Amino acid sequence: MPGSHITDMRDFDLPCTEAELPAQAARLRHFLGNVVQAATATLHWESITGLPCQRRPRNRRCLGSIAVRKADLPEPFVFWECTACADSGRIAGFLGGSYDLSAFAKRGSECEQTRDVALTVEEYRSWISGDMIPYDSESMQIIYSAAASKRGIVVSVPESALEMLRDSTAADANHESNRKRQAGVYSIFDKLNQLLEKPKTRSSGRSRDRHTRISPRTAGRHREADSAYAHGFFSAIVAGPTVMPTRWLQRFLSPKHASVEALNANSQRVMNAYNEVAEQLLQRRHRFGDATLEIARRDAQGNTLVDWHLGFLDAMDLSPDEWTALLSSFKRKDILSPLAMISQCSEDPSKRGWLRDQTLRENIGRSLGVMTARLWEAYRGEPSMQMEFEDAAQRRDEPKVSRNAPCPCGSAKKYKRCCGSTLRAV
Repeated sequence: MPGSHITDMRDFDLPCTEAELPAQAARLRHFLGNVVQAATATLHWESITGLPCQRRPRNRRCLGSIAVRKADLPEPFVFWECTACADSGRIAGFLGGSYDLSAFAKRGSECEQTRDVALTVEEYRSWISGDMIPYDSESMQIIYSAAASKRGIVVSVPESALEMLRDSTAADANHESNRKRQAGVYSIFDKLNQLLEKPKTRSSGRSRDRHTRISPRTAGRHREADSAYAHGFFSAIVAGPTVMPTRWLQRFLSPKHASVEALNANSQRVMNAYNEVAEQLLQRRHRFGDATLEIARRDAQGNTLVDWHLGFLDAMDLSPDEWTALLSSFKRKDILSPLAMISQCSEDPSKRGWLRDQTLRENIGRSLGVMTARLWEAYRGEPSMQMEFEDAAQRRDEPKVSRNAPCPCGSAKKYKRCCGSTLRAV
């Protein structure tokens, strides 16, 4: 039977995390928090939100939506009720809390042209469920101001925020490990992207400045979406701490475009390259070393390896504190040894010729892929897929070979430059 829930959100403002709460309490806090966000995201006193009902009568999902109504006296309340099963409740104590979006609702009510995107109930459920990445406040206000209609769940997006919301949704999908939720968020991204590609019905006024500060080492040839620099940059963005596309997308776009269509096409090309790296790490990360090996083979001088490592370092510079915390979790501190080797070769004139050695270059290329996969797993707390660097203390049946002796494989190279390279990946 449906019931009436009397809730004070201050009871949920506890120092414990979701993992420390009982499962039922965590689900209830998540649902009530969504109700508060949907009610405070708009200035309307009554609305039918896009939130689905959480009840399952007779073990079947309720098909109703949550309707909300706000009241100010004697204190701010949010009354909510399911349009199908009549499950209802009253929420107090939410003002100024972590779920209160009323401070951003006025911004969404400003006289600015908006575009509507219609989502299915399943798509919207995927969007607001699971481990959402930290969206910016404007995007959160847009997401939770969605309303139920005959067309589905309609989200009204201001034209000035459409591109930012699309990029944030892409980042959310690429960092999602749950395949079902990832598919739903990807579907939303496609709809937002199609909406962005449509011509505007009227001019939105003065164009925004699209220039961003770019490090000197990112200029020139590195900024192409299909370059080795871009692959290294995207590898760090996907494998490590989350960085919104709005912070890095501009460095791969030309300051001038012939038309809006050209700008959208270029942006899509960059996002496709980013999504390709994300898909490789999510579904085929045990083969990620093949992709970096191919990059190492492109140039006999090793310039592509130098570009790849510059891209990776530039991406790390976007969130240095988070990367420091991630790297401190490794017992072995040589996780970034492939990057250190490339830096040593590129900065020391006496060692630049090392990268001309094909065997060493290929070993570094494979090791970059192994390094990226291990970082991806460590950041998400997933078990390792046994892709480890060769352990120098591993027991050997054959006699030990001096590092400066000819390699036993018959390559006529020194052992340290061939099979004895410390960067050779298993």
